[in-house]
Amino acid sequence: MKAAPLSSLPTDPTAPSQGSAPCDEESRPLVAPRPLSPEDLLGAAAKRLGAALEALDRAVNLQIERRMELADQEAEYSALQEDRSRLAQALDAAQGRIDTLQETQVEAGRRVERASAAVRAILSSPPEAAESRPEAAESRPPEAAEPRPIATGDA
Repeated sequence: MKAAPLSSLPTDPTAPSQGSAPCDEESRPLVAPRPLSPEDLLGAAAKRLGAALEALDRAVNLQIERRMELADQEAEYSALQEDRSRLAQALDAAQGRIDTLQETQVEAGRRVERASAAVRAILSSPPEAAESRPEAAESRPPEAAEPRPIATGDA
């Protein structure tokens, strides 16, 4: 059994492959691979070098694209963070306004309830009782108050 060659250099394509069955007399005769000339070796090395350079070029271009994508993603992330910060501040300000409006609403509701209770009390009390109360007289509009005599300077 022959050992596989250690070199990955191209061999003569007319030579039988290493994994082929043993040759019978009826099969093709074994021909020793012809030795490669220095030009053939140089050409093969140049092809491998060209393929390696192309692979390197593809890898470098891929790395450049990835870095550009990463830079774009970082810029987008930064913009999103700024938007998030701005929106959080706007939300905090809006929540503050909502809290103030709710407090104002509660206070306005209390005042309306007190005013409604006072109006109901005035409307439900007899007319004589309303006039006997001093706060009722103060709360009457000026048209309903008794007319006062006009003071003249002749007195």
